[in-house]
Amino acid sequence: MFNSREIALAVWLLILAMWLFSNKEIRSAFSSVLDGFSKTVIIIPFSLLVFHTLLSVWLLSEVGMWDLSQVKNTVFWFFGVAAVSFFRLNKIADDPDYFKNAVKDNLKIIVLLQFLVSFYTFNIIVELVFVPFMALLGGMIAISQRDEKHLRVYKALNKILEFVGLTIIAYAAYSLLHSFQEFVQFQTFLDLVVPILLSMLLLPLIYLFHVYMVYEVVFVGMRFSVKDEKVRAYAKKSAIFKYKLNVHSLRRWADALSRETILTFSDVDNVHKEIGRLAAEEKNPPEVPFDQGWSPYKIAPALECAGLKMGHYKKLYQDDWSASSPYLKIGDGFMANEIAYYIEGDSAAVKQLKLKADISEPEKSAEAHQFLSDLAALLHLQALGVEMGKGFKNAIIKGSKKERRVNTKMVRVSTDPWPNNRGYGVEFTISNV
Repeated sequence: MFNSREIALAVWLLILAMWLFSNKEIRSAFSSVLDGFSKTVIIIPFSLLVFHTLLSVWLLSEVGMWDLSQVKNTVFWFFGVAAVSFFRLNKIADDPDYFKNAVKDNLKIIVLLQFLVSFYTFNIIVELVFVPFMALLGGMIAISQRDEKHLRVYKALNKILEFVGLTIIAYAAYSLLHSFQEFVQFQTFLDLVVPILLSMLLLPLIYLFHVYMVYEVVFVGMRFSVKDEKVRAYAKKSAIFKYKLNVHSLRRWADALSRETILTFSDVDNVHKEIGRLAAEEKNPPEVPFDQGWSPYKIAPALECAGLKMGHYKKLYQDDWSASSPYLKIGDGFMANEIAYYIEGDSAAVKQLKLKADISEPEKSAEAHQFLSDLAALLHLQALGVEMGKGFKNAIIKGSKKERRVNTKMVRVSTDPWPNNRGYGVEFTISNV
């Protein structure tokens, strides 16, 4: 039932477990972990996960896509995918593209490659050496990538990992050519497909867990934004009724709620209406005269193709509105240079567009300056309808200052050193005069 790699992994895990449990402090810590698992908040959702897995297995068996030979694969999948996804729910909540990427990952050719690599293994002696070697290599890569001083080591270890990966794939391809009849059996097909199908069936449950966690976080935050208990209870019920499984709109509503003074039921309803109005405007953006500025819903996606995806345009204070993109890293390393995109204005129009580069590694600034120049040229064309001049491109690349009026807009490049003299910021702005 188990191949040589799985046996080798089991042997080393057993040795590791025996070594760990020989330590009294580790045994005590493990008891604390078990106590944590006994909590209702863990037991109930984990039991739902087990029940969902059994239900998925039953459904697959009913359509002839699961049999008893898949018990091992199912157990490995449960602890390697389902349980891991369950305990990573907090990180999933921070990744808006998790579910889209999860579907893609299950359909990528890499799934087939991973299957081939695990289907064709070495003999048990080789695997007993190979498994701890790969674990050690993975650990060294994880440690070396944390510190810029170890960048050379990190790159060298990655080269070793790439070489090992290519060697395994070559071995799998060689074995496939010499045992193709064994590979094309229906049982082999099930070994490949069952984990993928189980993962796809798991996504709805993970999404429900995700929705529950988002509601829980939102409701906890309401303790600060809605002081009155009756009004807070009404806000919770209205949110569930209004947004249901739409956590995207729920978060947007909760964010808006935290910026308002909520004293009555009507105040809660008004925020719901405001979110509905903004959502409608996003679908059908109103026209904004050029001399007044830009429509936030048309100018926000201007740099999305470059990886600067803008968040929602929202009110910050009185009639000050803004939106921003997450920072985009330029290069490797923990302290890599970064670029972000901002729009600022009022409820009617965006008044200023800004690209900001934080140069925390001046010795690697050339790439960031060039990328900022390319983004600025794209933004200039989108916002003003004309090409950006070479003077601004040179100012951005050199980190100098420059400004010029273009019709009713002012275009600026500025560079400001940080107080610690370790780095500096470069800004490119287009704003109303």
